[in-house]
Amino acid sequence: MLRKTLYQPILALVFLTCVLSSPLKAQNQSPSENSWTVQSETLDVKAYEQIARALKTQTEFKVKEACVPAGLIVFELKESAQMNSDLGTQLLAHLHDLTELSDFELSGLTFEEFREQCAASRLRPANK
Repeated sequence: MLRKTLYQPILALVFLTCVLSSPLKAQNQSPSENSWTVQSETLDVKAYEQIARALKTQTEFKVKEACVPAGLIVFELKESAQMNSDLGTQLLAHLHDLTELSDFELSGLTFEEFREQCAASRLRPANK
């Protein structure tokens, strides 16, 4: 009984430490070798849905995180994909093929910068 009472607070503390530290690590990460942040000034919900649907069944990329109001999408390689030096170019070409948008470009944003831009874009009033 004493053991159970002693271990419960310790386990709770360990659990909270793990849960609370994980978001802090992710926010400070820079883009990795297998992830790309893409920006488009004209990205809308329809184009994002086209991209997300198509990537579920094809290509070596998947959407990691997206913020349509900011025109930002973070892509990463699927586990089965092979790394090569032209993947960023291939990603942009594939996005152009999937949508009618032509202004996709690679951005070097960190995840923290991605989230800051996303939050700022959600605070802006919508254009009427």
